Amino acid sequence: MKTIKLLSISVLLCLPLAWAAIQPVKATLAPVIDGELDDVCWQNAPFHSDFFTYNTTRKSSLKTEFAVVCTETDIVFAFRCLDTPTPEEALIDRTSKGIFKECVEIMLDPTGGKDNYFHFAIGRNGVLYDRKCEQGGYIGDATWESNYTAKVKIQENSWTCEAAIPYRSLELRGGGAETWSINITRESKELASIALGGTFNVAAAFLKMKAPEADLKPYSWEIAPVGYKLSLESDKYNFILNGEIINYTGQDGKVFITSTLIGPGKVTAFSITPGAEVKRGESFKYETSNLRGGDSGQYTVITQIRDVANGRILNERTDSITAQYVPVSIKIVSPSYRNAIFATQRLENVVFDANVNLNPQERKDTTLKAGIRSEDGKVLVHKTSAADSGKASFSFPNQPLPEGRLTVFAELTSKESKPLGKSEETLRKLPYRKNEVFRGDDGNWYIDGKKRFLLLGWNSTHAFQTEYLAAMPSGPGNMDMSPMGFGLKSSGFVARYQKEGWTDYVTEFFTKRTLNYMKNEHLFAHYWLDEPDCMGWSREFATRVARLIADLDPWHPVVISTGGQGVTAYPDSGELNGFHCYPSPRVKKPMANFSKIVVCLDKFNREKVNWEKPQDIVYLHQGFNYGDVGNQNTRVPSYEEYRNQNFLALAMGCTGILHYNRMGVPYPELTLGMPELIKEQKIVGEHAIIQMPIPLQSPVPELKLRASQNEGDGSLWIIAVYTKDGELSAEIPVMQNGAWQVLSENRRITANGNKIKDHFTSFQAHIYTTDMTDYKLKSIQEIVKLIDDEYEARRKPGNLAYQRMENQVMTVTASSNKYCSRSSAGTETALWHVTDGIIESPFPDLNEQCFSDSTPNQNPDWIELNFHDPVAAGKVVVYPKKNSLKDYEVLVSNDGETWTTVGKVENATGPAQAVTFDKQTLKYIRIFVTKTNGPNTLISEIEVYEK
Repeated sequence: MKTIKLLSISVLLCLPLAWAAIQPVKATLAPVIDGELDDVCWQNAPFHSDFFTYNTTRKSSLKTEFAVVCTETDIVFAFRCLDTPTPEEALIDRTSKGIFKECVEIMLDPTGGKDNYFHFAIGRNGVLYDRKCEQGGYIGDATWESNYTAKVKIQENSWTCEAAIPYRSLELRGGGAETWSINITRESKELASIALGGTFNVAAAFLKMKAPEADLKPYSWEIAPVGYKLSLESDKYNFILNGEIINYTGQDGKVFITSTLIGPGKVTAFSITPGAEVKRGESFKYETSNLRGGDSGQYTVITQIRDVANGRILNERTDSITAQYVPVSIKIVSPSYRNAIFATQRLENVVFDANVNLNPQERKDTTLKAGIRSEDGKVLVHKTSAADSGKASFSFPNQPLPEGRLTVFAELTSKESKPLGKSEETLRKLPYRKNEVFRGDDGNWYIDGKKRFLLLGWNSTHAFQTEYLAAMPSGPGNMDMSPMGFGLKSSGFVARYQKEGWTDYVTEFFTKRTLNYMKNEHLFAHYWLDEPDCMGWSREFATRVARLIADLDPWHPVVISTGGQGVTAYPDSGELNGFHCYPSPRVKKPMANFSKIVVCLDKFNREKVNWEKPQDIVYLHQGFNYGDVGNQNTRVPSYEEYRNQNFLALAMGCTGILHYNRMGVPYPELTLGMPELIKEQKIVGEHAIIQMPIPLQSPVPELKLRASQNEGDGSLWIIAVYTKDGELSAEIPVMQNGAWQVLSENRRITANGNKIKDHFTSFQAHIYTTDMTDYKLKSIQEIVKLIDDEYEARRKPGNLAYQRMENQVMTVTASSNKYCSRSSAGTETALWHVTDGIIESPFPDLNEQCFSDSTPNQNPDWIELNFHDPVAAGKVVVYPKKNSLKDYEVLVSNDGETWTTVGKVENATGPAQAVTFDKQTLKYIRIFVTKTNGPNTLISEIEVYEK
């Protein structure tokens, strides 16, 4: 991947992106990926050269050109980068592994959306980089491997490269969209991008590209992590691999599966699973023949799905597995949580299985002795059992066992009493602790022995809700979550760990934190880690810390929070996962696409069966507007979007809800909507989620159902959510005929023939129950109206500048912007809040977002309103924040080039100043500040009136 070749560069036709659409050209002959742009396909492909300087609309001075072609297997990019490196730079190219001093980058989303994309970078030094990004570009997983290839060629005053990205690496569903999203960037002496405004990692700003002219549906397969069984023969391991493939091609398919096992000492074995016929949307489970391995250690398994007709690779996956022979192993069945017995659990018996891993012949006439020992080694209880069947179950009363650390043991012997193997597991019988928290054998969570629904909150301090079971920070009546994994960077931990690795310092650091937080008798859980997949923490590190915390404090669970990529990547790093993938709410689309939630939770539900002790998911929603932190064409989610996605998560098996509400500017969707949603979630959680589950078959795969019966009053509950764009009329099977209440919809529905008929819109959630209690919930329609009325109340009569969401009426720009804090953020980030109707925040602990320049003690500063359509105006009202303005002018324009001063304010006083002028038609208004009363220009609101 680091080979550098030399070749001359042909003269290429270059087209500006301003008028030429990006469309991959079909290559009749695939190019050779060697960095030389001499293939026939590049002579037929248009080269694009319209790049903009980073975060501006100014054309880049870099001379960069690229073209795109497609083959039956890959999408291929060619680049020509004019540059004359200094001798020092050339030396760095040859010796450095870094690439971002001089590189080109491809950002590609085959769904055509604005949330996720794949990121590829090719350095002039030949080093390659790839990652998978989500949340519009905020989270990137550099551990993702794409198997793309690229080669670079350097010559005297330029360098070229070619990069081939295989379709099988792009995680296609149904072949992808007809239009993809794309960004091409170059990092050099200047940063440049083809995206709107010269942005980099802002998915909402990507351009559109026509999908490759190839049949991509065959590449829409998924491969689950591989499982395996071990046996030992003549001191060498035998493997039987097993796994699952899922067909997302949109059509029935027939493929074959190859499994390659690579082990220590270059041991390799191969197996083919032929002729797997898989219907669309369904999965196929496979098991390989016996594969002869070698010694104990780490093995690599490469699984490939191949086309039956031509053997082409349609998808592949690499897994790492460990071969370590254990003649006998123990699995503690009860208690099922942390191998710990809690005082309020009232456990009757300790139950465990001893599994014998010998072959049937070797197991013949063997005996298992199993029991429990005290910490000082005394055998407290034991039993013996024949081991012929390969498995024996043991049960011992809990009550006589002493508190403390105990050892569960199993010993395997031959008929001659020869030891064949033994195994041990730690069991803890815990003394009582107030508010002790555990997961019961029924899968529900208990606090002091009482079953509780996990309705949790991680919010701004003013967003307290008494309905939360626990919160961070907590409010009146809430239990606490400790901020265990926060402040690691400011404390110096991150820098020291990166330098030294795991030392005694790490153990002491988290021991001190854990023991300190444990002093809180209202503690619910330790919030160990947020977005480890974004922060670069490995699974091994996260798991090691989580186990340290659990060992010191077994009474409280450990919480992590992962994005979509991490939902299955940290399965043993905590007991609760605040999974979030933040489907992006678009400005002109009333309901966000929640398919990503479905995909991620389907993957979690499928893979968790391979984990010994799976995490529970507490779904975490996006309680803020990504537009306030750099994204474009987005908004705060609507109340219905919040409700639908939360109940979708519960319908797909999530254990609870973890609210994440961060209100920079108070959005009524949050301030008015969340208190109502929490009430409904608490009712559903307590009356349905933690009650007796009832299996219920969905009439169509796109409709997710979760049913239960309340063990107290016998009422029946069904959560039903449609998981597609569009509409669905369905007959839903129910457990009882007669009347059902549809919660929060002010309606009832009648079941006949054990079915109810109902209609669903895009991603809509309905909650049905035979419980006819009036829970005093506002209806969805009433809550939506409350939110709409609050927005309308902010619109002062005649104010032409008011807008409910960003870019609805105008765009707002400024000379500089404090809120453009992220390197990939748009320069207009949060400026629109000077037109949102909010002058003062109702929450004293929050600063409302306003215009603040980023050049303290430097004038002039300016902020500009650019109306989409001309307006007739004769008055502008400016609201300085903290009396920050002293002297300023109001300018107007029709073209943004020629400006007329229509008013001046000197020695500004009072909460607002009104500037009147002769009414005129205009498109632009600029507030031009020449003097301030402090270091910065601060403006809360700007209003515009006809007169």
